[in-house]
Amino acid sequence: MEFRIVPNNPQTRALSLCFAIPFFVILLVNLILAAMSVVDAETALELGLFLTLAPAAAIWNVQQYGRGSASLESSELLVRTRGSTRRYPWADIADVRLTSFRERNAVVPMWTRIVRWSETKPFVELRLKRATRVGLWPGRYGTRLFGVPLIGGTSISLFLADPESFVQTAKSYLPKSGQLPA
Repeated sequence: MEFRIVPNNPQTRALSLCFAIPFFVILLVNLILAAMSVVDAETALELGLFLTLAPAAAIWNVQQYGRGSASLESSELLVRTRGSTRRYPWADIADVRLTSFRERNAVVPMWTRIVRWSETKPFVELRLKRATRVGLWPGRYGTRLFGVPLIGGTSISLFLADPESFVQTAKSYLPKSGQLPA
């Protein structure tokens, strides 16, 4: 079964803001310096063009991670986006649950308003038995890869179009306690 990822989800929105804000501040400083004649107009224009195109390219790249799907296969959960492929064998998944930002008691009011996402809107949280790793090959993530472990890589959030159905279906794939994986 395949479940579509919500394209403009909180993760991609937050990353886009993190890339855009520093460039915006530097662009503003560039404009002030140009207005004060500290920097000549040609240099200010070139820098302004760069400071407009660079974050646009970075944000476009980040947005690629929000387009894709999560597939429930017999041996693993496969999350494919235009920017990455993540593999989580069912034996490495401790729990799949439905949650919201309000339930997680995160810095909810501030971040949900900034990224314009409802505090009560449900999403999927995977709890892993092993940490997620960044593979040596670009765009590859998973629990069984040779690579660098991610900090906090045992809890994964998935923003899916139908999170309730995903959780219900995914729970049937989880190995029963005391049972060895096939």
